[in-house]
Amino acid sequence: MTEAARGALRQALAVALAALVVGIFHIPQPFLAVLLAQLLGGIPCQSASELFRRILSSFAGCLAGVAILTLAPNEQWISLPLFFTLTGWGTVFALRRFGPACAILFGIGIVAMFAESFVFPARDIVLGFAHLFSLLTATLAAALVALAFFREPMAAKSQHPSPGSAVVIGAAAVCGLIAACVLLPVQLNVTTISSLTTALTLTMTGGGVAKKFLGGLLGILLALVFLIPINSSGNDLAVFLLGLSAVIGGFEWFVVRLPAHAAVFRMGAAIFAVAATILPQPDRLITDSMERMCAATLGLCIGSACFLLHGFATRSPVERMLKA
Repeated sequence: MTEAARGALRQALAVALAALVVGIFHIPQPFLAVLLAQLLGGIPCQSASELFRRILSSFAGCLAGVAILTLAPNEQWISLPLFFTLTGWGTVFALRRFGPACAILFGIGIVAMFAESFVFPARDIVLGFAHLFSLLTATLAAALVALAFFREPMAAKSQHPSPGSAVVIGAAAVCGLIAACVLLPVQLNVTTISSLTTALTLTMTGGGVAKKFLGGLLGILLALVFLIPINSSGNDLAVFLLGLSAVIGGFEWFVVRLPAHAAVFRMGAAIFAVAATILPQPDRLITDSMERMCAATLGLCIGSACFLLHGFATRSPVERMLKA
């Protein structure tokens, strides 16, 4: 089996397994488990200690969100600065100390808890804990599939985020949440997670905003095409899982075959996972999917803007003149 085929099969099985579990248990917002399975599927997990760190990062992120909601449940002038600090510096600490998988899980964990319960903490905190189930499901699904498809141990790359990464990540999360409250209050989670993950990946890779937008457009277009046969198939879970895993597996095949454009296809797979995961609900299919597409695009814009603005602000006057 070629490396491209192995990667495609790995991603397809990881997202299918995660989607199947959250679908069986009727977990709210099942896209979260599919997105995380897609994000974690390409990061090897070949030891029990690494799996434990990932699970611990998920719990730590969610409990950090609970702590903010407990300390300042309806005091946004306190909770938002705390959210900014814990999300930014906590995610960067996890990235430096434990690697990208733990950073993703901690960052999305705190966002999934805090953003979900930001408007009505007492009512919606239960949904935040449901999202923790999605995080754990995706973590276990990706780790289980990785045992079969990562044949050789891979050395972990040390992560050295650029100065100011914590500011970019924290600002992207806060700005995404505020923008969602104003523009898309029914999709707080999607917008904030999209803002956070965009800022995180840009700071990890050092740039590539144009590729992010190209990948986002590709993911949205494929999601629109994907929804047509899924909608006509009724409530057939098997058809949905087969189609979902095939498309995300296809994205990973192109990642391996065309490494120069890997950022485009990975972004496309992430947006597709968010927009197309409906675990067939025909009565809500089109409306929910369209709202998530708009929310993911808004988050992409906010995360990219925070990254670019920080880069512009930290350049010296001479560098700004040369760029101009």
